[in-house]
Amino acid sequence: MNLAAARDAVYLRTGYDPSDGQLTPERVTQLLISALNFISSEHDWDWLQSTETLSTTSGTNYVTPLAGAAAGVTWIRTIGVTGPSNDYMGQVPWSEFRVHPTATTGQPQEWAVQLGRIYLWPVPDGTYSLTHDFIRGEVTLQSDTDAPLLPVAFHDAWVEKATVLAYRRVGEPG
Repeated sequence: MNLAAARDAVYLRTGYDPSDGQLTPERVTQLLISALNFISSEHDWDWLQSTETLSTTSGTNYVTPLAGAAAGVTWIRTIGVTGPSNDYMGQVPWSEFRVHPTATTGQPQEWAVQLGRIYLWPVPDGTYSLTHDFIRGEVTLQSDTDAPLLPVAFHDAWVEKATVLAYRRVGEPG
């Protein structure tokens, strides 16, 4: 279901007319986005899990995930990094990671996330290919033809949540 169809479904469920001023199409769009963000934040859903390949640069102790990301990615949370030998690299809390000796170089074995970057230790001594596993936020729905990552089987729940938010917006029980 795309954004236009979801908006129509909210109007159908509430009985409001889009032209009456009580519940404008722009407001219904905001409510649909809020409902979608609520649903996506409730769990690490399978449909929000993704992976990308990152390449290290010799002498640089970090990589930037989703550099040149597709439009609409609102946030990510790293859940794992796999090294060039398909070995799972260990995650280290930033408070521990930042005291690693920076002069040590080699194939990265550990990682920590700070300020949107994945920091690596030891500092890469060459170009390594890493696999980055992450949970991403839902896409930002902007045009009427945009559809969420949310599976179709759950679109009814998405519209229902937005309908409840619409009733709260206009002060009726929902």
